[in-house]
Amino acid sequence: SMMGASVVVGSYVPDRHEFNSALSQAGWIPIDASVKGLDYAAACPQGPGSCRDLTRSEEDLLLNRVALEVTEAAPSGLVSGYYLTDDYWTALGRLLPKVYQAIRSRDATTPTVCGFSLNLSLRGAAGATASDPLAAFAKALQNYSPRWCDSVLIYSYAPSSKVWLAASVDWKMSATLSQALAILRSRGWRPSKSPFYGTVQAFGATPPTPRPHDVRQGYRPAPDPADLLTQISAFCSQGAQAILAYAWNDGQPDRPLQLSTSPELRLALAKGYRACQRRWTNDERSKDLA
Repeated sequence: SMMGASVVVGSYVPDRHEFNSALSQAGWIPIDASVKGLDYAAACPQGPGSCRDLTRSEEDLLLNRVALEVTEAAPSGLVSGYYLTDDYWTALGRLLPKVYQAIRSRDATTPTVCGFSLNLSLRGAAGATASDPLAAFAKALQNYSPRWCDSVLIYSYAPSSKVWLAASVDWKMSATLSQALAILRSRGWRPSKSPFYGTVQAFGATPPTPRPHDVRQGYRPAPDPADLLTQISAFCSQGAQAILAYAWNDGQPDRPLQLSTSPELRLALAKGYRACQRRWTNDERSKDLA
């Protein structure tokens, strides 16, 4: 939820316009991910590993498609933001300012949202293992600039593994979140002008029949309700102005724990959100008294 409003980022949906309309009718506000989809499809047509610079004509085609997408979305009033980046595939710094201008040519006010991954670390991790999430986050920030990111979304999930991880997950993000925000500030981010949203992990992966040599099989430690509350609190205590939950409702049999199938996680999410909302309300009161 964002400041009391229910918000959804729909990155993987077949018809985004139909999806956005259905969400609006249900009282939800979508952050439209179609621009992100266009960016990535143009720069990396075959997925990660296929990324390359666009020709001038390819770039013009992309920008025209972005403008058309925004032209269709903006008048509806159904979107609360345009999602520009997600998983790091390649440096898009040459392209994103032009994409931002294409958005602004059709919609002068709806903010853009740039998403970046910050993996959760394991308690007791040391050396390179402990710094890996921050190194990956810093690399992904090649795609960040306050010139085209009006707001920032940080999503943090436990790392997947071919074996069950014996160490416990640092749901407090004590080793990473404050440092990640410091790195973001060093790139020009100013929280007073650009809010950041925290996306918590509300799913887990446990293969029913593990096959050690099958790369499609992998474990991902799942949060219990207390873990989810801890992660929500960590984001809010570091100044997140919204909390979203990655539900991962993909119907895969190796992910039995999803937000849609766990009443306990849904209750924890609601409880954590209410605690954040009290913090946001107190912060607003403090500003009014200042």
